[in-house]
Amino acid sequence: MSSDVDTFELLTPSADLLPILTG
Repeated sequence: MSSDVDTFELLTPSADLLPILTG
């Protein structure tokens, strides 16, 4: 489960940065 949590936390900031990078 720890792996899932790490993946989720990594995807969260990534999702926030995607719209910013794509503008």
